[in-house]
Amino acid sequence: MSFRLGLPFVCLFFALSLFHGVKSPLMLVLAVLIHEGGHILAARLMKAPVTALSLGIHGFSLSFDFTTVSYIKEFFIIISGSAVGLLAAFAAYKVSPRLSYFTLVSAVMALINLLPIRGLDGGEALFCLLAHFMLPDRACAFLKVVSLITAGLFWMGAVWIQLRVHPNLSILAASFYFLWQSTKEH
Repeated sequence: MSFRLGLPFVCLFFALSLFHGVKSPLMLVLAVLIHEGGHILAARLMKAPVTALSLGIHGFSLSFDFTTVSYIKEFFIIISGSAVGLLAAFAAYKVSPRLSYFTLVSAVMALINLLPIRGLDGGEALFCLLAHFMLPDRACAFLKVVSLITAGLFWMGAVWIQLRVHPNLSILAASFYFLWQSTKEH
């Protein structure tokens, strides 16, 4: 397994530390590590080797060798990150109100990651389910449509938040990223 730490990740971590103190980025990194740990645990259980781990501007990214597992096993590996993240958020909520930031970050990260958008766990999981029942080319085409619709709705929600609630450039940036991801080929 290879490991790559990108300069953008380090810069993002320090920028968050400057604006929010060191607690916020540490809780974010902990939530991401728990999420990725869920993927790694499931991959080990399903006998799918982890081939690479990288840290970039988009966060942590794992690569697996899925050539040895079925689409259903791949689906469970993909979904397990968000499932473990939601379990961690629930456990933190029950343990202490002082962990509210971790609870929020972990839950939001898991739920957004489950959106059926190409490049997110939800999009990859939907592709696995579809490819299990139909040809991969058709599954890819169907995912592209669902992904574009979901990303478009997310973008409209982000614009509404900018205009009606409170300016939030993070949500707006994420919406553009999701739209860009939706147009990429699978």
